[in-house]
Amino acid sequence: MAHYNGIIEIARDLEHVLARFEPGDAAELVSLLRVFSASTEAGRDRVASEIARLVMRSLGPDDPVFKALNETRYAHVRQGSLAALFSVRLALGLPASDDPRERILGSQPVTAATELRSHGVDPDLPDLIRLPRPDGSVSVPDFQFDVDRRPRSVVLQVNRVLGAETDPWAVADWWVSGNVWLDAVPVTLVADRIAEPGLVAAATAAVDG
Repeated sequence: MAHYNGIIEIARDLEHVLARFEPGDAAELVSLLRVFSASTEAGRDRVASEIARLVMRSLGPDDPVFKALNETRYAHVRQGSLAALFSVRLALGLPASDDPRERILGSQPVTAATELRSHGVDPDLPDLIRLPRPDGSVSVPDFQFDVDRRPRSVVLQVNRVLGAETDPWAVADWWVSGNVWLDAVPVTLVADRIAEPGLVAAATAAVDG
């Protein structure tokens, strides 16, 4: 998808991007993002191009978002995930704080721990990411399981390296954020066996600094 890296950066830093726009352009950007969120995958490239033209017209070439709009290193990120993220953020009445929890919950499907148990899956398995919610419930990101609801071994290994038991939100954020080491967003590689060693190496590099 054209301009995908820039669209990701806009989503992550939406309130700050809007703050640099004239009121009319800010309103137009929000409108385009709503259209992007509601569009089918086939139609999002056109809307993304309109967003890019508006943003690049309003921001200088040295602006990080401007530069990101001309990069393609996240080309394999799912469009649906980003559309869901925009839907969540805009529904919350942004501009608002860029809470990583919003980004995580907006970009990845999750299942309640109680529902997993009802399907015979143990949500308390060591090294699974379990996200505590304000209402006391626990959400478990679906990407940790294969189609048969079996935990992916590489995900458990990476979670262990990153310390999911101690800080599950931070580890979940690692999975859904762009990674320089991988030149990709880690969660997009979980089903790629060839990429498994790279995921573990990237996690280890993150811990070792």
